Amino acid sequence: MLSKKYLFFVLSLFVSLPATAQIYETQAGQAEFTGSTPLFSFEGTSDSLNGSVNLADSTINFQLPVKSIDTGNGKRNRDMLEVLEAEKYPLATFKGKIISDFNPDTSISQDVTVKGDFAVHGVSRTLEIPGTLQIDKQGLRVEASWSQKLTAYDIKPPSVLFYKMKDEHEVRLNAFLKTKNNN
Repeated sequence: MLSKKYLFFVLSLFVSLPATAQIYETQAGQAEFTGSTPLFSFEGTSDSLNGSVNLADSTINFQLPVKSIDTGNGKRNRDMLEVLEAEKYPLATFKGKIISDFNPDTSISQDVTVKGDFAVHGVSRTLEIPGTLQIDKQGLRVEASWSQKLTAYDIKPPSVLFYKMKDEHEVRLNAFLKTKNNN
C-alpha cells in the first residue's frame, strides 16, 4: 500500500510541475500602432505592455496603459489621449485563448491564432489575431499584428487640417515573457 501512495505522490509532482513552468509574464512588452491621413502617417509606441501567457490552459491576457503611448509629438499625444478618453478608459486589454496548435517542446517560431476580446475606449470586440510564439530556455517570444478600425470601438477618427485620419490602423505587439516566478 505504501508503494501506491508513493507512486501517486511522484505522479502528482510530474502533473503539477509543467503547469507552473508554462506560465510566462512581462511588464515591458512593446505595442505599436500606425495611423495615417492622405498627407502623412505616424506611429504610436509603448514599452508598457504587460501580461501573461499560460500554456497549460492556452490563455493570454495583456493590458496597455493608454497614457503610455507616445507618438513623438506632444500635441498629437494630447489629441490622441483626448480622442481615446484616456481618463475614463485608461487601459486597452486583450483576454483570449490560443485556438491553434502550439508545441511547447520545440524552439522554432510557430504560427498561432488567438481568439479573444480586445477592449479599448470602453468597447470590447471578439477578434481572431494571427501571431507567432517561440519558446526557449529564457522564456517566450510573442509577436502579433492586425488591422483595426477606430469606429468599431466608437472612436471618431480625428481630422488634421482638412484631412480626416483613416479609420483603419495597424496594431503590432512584440513581447518577451519570462517564466513566472512563484516565489
